[in-house]
Amino acid sequence: MRCRMTDAPTLVNGTTNEYEWPINFDAPWLCSTDSDCERMLGNGVAHKCSDLLSQGLPLELDKPWTQDLIMYDIVNFNNVPIALYTTF
Repeated sequence: MRCRMTDAPTLVNGTTNEYEWPINFDAPWLCSTDSDCERMLGNGVAHKCSDLLSQGLPLELDKPWTQDLIMYDIVNFNNVPIALYTTF
């Protein structure tokens, strides 16, 4: 999941069924709870940790194929002992 700039998805101007929910790219890691976003980005700003599927929105809105963090620690094997444990 990613830290979001707003608490909920919003309609794109002038449309009735096209949503946007901007990602806060200042967050250095993926999140799992709202408090993760608050710790990474600081208090006082609206941060919501969520994914599009839980809101009933298509993944294509985020363009995941263009984001580096999506594959963080999955294919890079940044942690060799865990990678070996997972493999064997």
